Parts: sequence; C-alpha cells; structure tokens
Amino acid sequence: MEDKRKLIDEALENYASFTIEPDPYFYTRLSEKLDKLDAGEAPFIIKMLKPVFLTLLICLAVLGGVFIGTNETNNKTVNDSRMNSIMKTYYPDTETLF
Repeated sequence: MEDKRKLIDEALENYASFTIEPDPYFYTRLSEKLDKLDAGEAPFIIKMLKPVFLTLLICLAVLGGVFIGTNETNNKTVNDSRMNSIMKTYYPDTETLF
C-alpha cells in the first residue's frame, strides 16, 4: 500500500513540475483571425461561391427572358386571331387589322 502511495506522490510531483510552453505566435495568429472576423472579411468559401451564384442568377434571368419571349410570341398569334374574330363579329364591314 505504501508503494502505491509513494508512486502516486512521485507521479504528482513529476506532473506538477511538468509544464508545456505555449507557442509564442499563437496569440498573434488568434488575434489576427479575430480581427479579420471583426473587420467583416468573408471566409474563403464565400468569396469563391459569390461569382458562381452570380453566374447562375444571370443564366436564370436569361433563360427566364427567353421563356417569356417565346411564350409571348405564341400568345400573340392566339390573341391576334381572337381579335380578328371579335372584329368580324362586331364590325363585319371592316377588314382584319392583324
């Protein structure tokens, strides 16, 4: 029992004398990172993805415009034929305008 207690006491003495020296540049690097976060600088992944999302947004806008344009052209022919039928119904003496 005394041997165990003696080993424990020696281990505690050795542990108390054992110290780890901190990295001298740790605080400098940590404060630099915190300053970047406070300054509002975006992380690298955000910087990289902004152009990708902007490109996708422009592509969606162009495709949406093309879709609306082609859809409007198809509706225009339908609207023209409706307008001609209405004109013939109410004004049979006039020529077709469209």
